[in-house]
Amino acid sequence: MKFLNKFLIAVFTFLCLPSVWGQFNEVDHWETAVFEGDNWEYFVGTSEPDSNWKIAGFDANSWQHGKGGFGFGDGDDSTIVPQTTSLYIRKTFEINDSTELIHAILDADFDDGFVAYINGVEVARDNVGEYGVVPLYTDLATSNREATMYKGDDPISFFLHALALKEILTNGTNVFAIQIHNSSATSSDLSARFYLSFGVSTTGTLYSATPSWFEAPAISFSSSNLPIIEINTNEQAILSEERIVASMGIINNGVGQTNYFGGAYNEYDGRVSLKYRGQSSLEFPKKSMSFETQYSFGDNQNVSLLGMPKENDWVLYAPYSDKSLIRNALTYKLHERMGNYAPRFVFCELVINNEYRGIYMLTEKIKRDDNRVDIAKIEYTDTVNDALTGGYILNIDKGAELGINAWQASFTPPYYGWDALKYQHHYPKLENINAIQKQYIEDYIHDFDQALKSTSFADNVNGYRPYIDMKSFQDFMLITELSKDVDSYTYSNYLYKRKDSRGGEIVMGPVWDFNAGYGNVDYSPGGAEKTSEWLYDERGEKIYWFDRMMDDSVFVNDLNCRWSDLRDDVLNTTEVLSLIDSLTDLLDEAQQRNFYKWDILGKYVWPNDYVGATYDDEVDFLKNWVTERMEWIDDSIPGTCTPSNTNSTKDIYASNLEIFPNPNTGSFRIRFNNPNGGDIKIEVFDISGKLMFNINKQNRVVGYDVTNVQTSNLATGIYQVLITSNQSLIGTQKLIIQ
Repeated sequence: MKFLNKFLIAVFTFLCLPSVWGQFNEVDHWETAVFEGDNWEYFVGTSEPDSNWKIAGFDANSWQHGKGGFGFGDGDDSTIVPQTTSLYIRKTFEINDSTELIHAILDADFDDGFVAYINGVEVARDNVGEYGVVPLYTDLATSNREATMYKGDDPISFFLHALALKEILTNGTNVFAIQIHNSSATSSDLSARFYLSFGVSTTGTLYSATPSWFEAPAISFSSSNLPIIEINTNEQAILSEERIVASMGIINNGVGQTNYFGGAYNEYDGRVSLKYRGQSSLEFPKKSMSFETQYSFGDNQNVSLLGMPKENDWVLYAPYSDKSLIRNALTYKLHERMGNYAPRFVFCELVINNEYRGIYMLTEKIKRDDNRVDIAKIEYTDTVNDALTGGYILNIDKGAELGINAWQASFTPPYYGWDALKYQHHYPKLENINAIQKQYIEDYIHDFDQALKSTSFADNVNGYRPYIDMKSFQDFMLITELSKDVDSYTYSNYLYKRKDSRGGEIVMGPVWDFNAGYGNVDYSPGGAEKTSEWLYDERGEKIYWFDRMMDDSVFVNDLNCRWSDLRDDVLNTTEVLSLIDSLTDLLDEAQQRNFYKWDILGKYVWPNDYVGATYDDEVDFLKNWVTERMEWIDDSIPGTCTPSNTNSTKDIYASNLEIFPNPNTGSFRIRFNNPNGGDIKIEVFDISGKLMFNINKQNRVVGYDVTNVQTSNLATGIYQVLITSNQSLIGTQKLIIQ
């Protein structure tokens, strides 16, 4: 499809649309109302024209008349004009019923720049001046530009949306007016060839058939209950290897409000650098993208998008093979409700170069940030003591297999001949990590691996447990087993390490990429499409940690307790189905447009195991599948949950710390053993790991210490209390505020 340039138009405020415009019709066909070869009125720019020249009531009897196109007579001109800096042309056309005209396209072939108007309102401009400022007759085009139609190329198209047309068009006589500017007063060429075409909602003929080269844009909507994101690449192809610079605008009138395509950009309007992202998903016609929000001069700009915290790294995820459209969204929401950080997201509808692209998820990219993965920032100069110990974010993915930012683990998975794990340095990136830091995190992962493989792997001191945040591994395992996402023990796996002063553990997560979960796969040798059987026990997966941990009775019993707790709350069947309903109800209007654009309902798309004839079929399958899966886990989860099963990430320290009362409603007392004396720091973190407050106590004596802590400023929820002495951890325990 030829490029459609997003036109710039004045901001309109729509307080109340007449009922005839309350529900936009779709385009039945396209017709052309004004052709380049029509007879036009024209004025050579030897002086400033009357200011009313752009409106229908202007008396143009003093103007000349001629057939378009216009130029200096170099073979592609029907009307030859004398050499000039500027030329003004206008053409009237009639409208019987403006509500029948849904969209418009202005096609332009010109040398060197132009501004176009309909009934005095600017609707398109290229290569001259600043939007909204009418150029003087002596003004020059910004740069030299050659016309292209004489070579057989198509003109450039500028799209005009229904909302704009509603404000501009009138029943009766209308005028299409253009001023053309040369790049120099002595230029040897000038060209002006313009067309105006309309998308008509009725079946009748209003004007004439479009030119043979005309292509109707793939715009299939006028409004949405979802935010609308528009991207203009300025005729550049989007690549997967490197970023391109583009412009992006977001239309978001708020929850419960309608967003109109072509409306004002009221959420974001600026520069982005973007590229396609993904591995196997790049084979789909609907592709995901990553982008950075930037200042006009190119530096990254932290902004809040659609209510999400400020940052500059974002992902536009494209659900395609997942025809429910919500498998990632469902997983992120569940994992978040389980008390973990998961990427925030907002569903939207995407338009690229005026081509409708369907439903996307604007999602936070996984990144070290106070509002994302909240771990310590590492400077390149951090090479000793606590600063060296965290935080690090690692990724295990297909890219690592290809050698991208990777190092290879010392141990080989024991099953089916998988190669040793390879890791990507997600943070700090390979180019930003120094040799000491790189060696530190590699050694830490090696020591964890070695402890996990040893015969004393379940020992509280010498085993694997002191290395990890047990809850994060259990939650990751449970969300993976719930979804049976075939890649989750293999690809798209993130983990991070906190500083020793923050506990020092490896945390599993955040979760990412679950589109092949919940029965949406047909190639797993372990039957990932089935609601029965354990995915971890497939014994063909390369991240073998979880299979090994299931040999630890402490881990297994705690896992049983955790599942039981979640089934009473976050993973209660009613809660999960209600979440699915809330997500799909939100998409009910937009999914119809999405599947009109991507005609895949009732058709196999790799790796579908189930193929539903309708969107409702796909959603019903998901709801039935997840219900059966949770019931199977209820019946099959190993271990025994008893009151004595209180082991967690730092049970080795739990006996060193008492909090009472716990739960509490405003204050608590904390009693702990300080074996070495000295300075004490008490820190309270929320469930995402964000520090809420800390208390410093200096020169404490050896032995037991009691401190009163006020919590009236904390919201209801679950927190973690962590106590360090001279930067060494001496105790940690869960705190519940009611």
